[in-house]
Amino acid sequence: MPKSECQTGRKMINSYADFTQFTSAIMTTVSIDADIKAKWPQGHSSYSPGSPEELAIIGIDLLVKELGTEAAQSFIAQVFEKYPADYKGADTNERE
Repeated sequence: MPKSECQTGRKMINSYADFTQFTSAIMTTVSIDADIKAKWPQGHSSYSPGSPEELAIIGIDLLVKELGTEAAQSFIAQVFEKYPADYKGADTNERE
């Protein structure tokens, strides 16, 4: 699971603990080694995603904070438009 901490003032929250069951059920062949720091006027967060699923959760959360729910959904829908509905993504050379 991502080691994420959201800090606002003195309060620290582990914001992705609820996703343990979801991401542990997914088999992945891609692993990620990253340290992400995000800042905004009300606080900041640090993330260490280990899988594409965890990275997506972090990205979606940040998009919603930046754009709002509807605009984030619209942005994500535009990204998905470039993939066929049955795309498996096994070979990265298939993507543009």
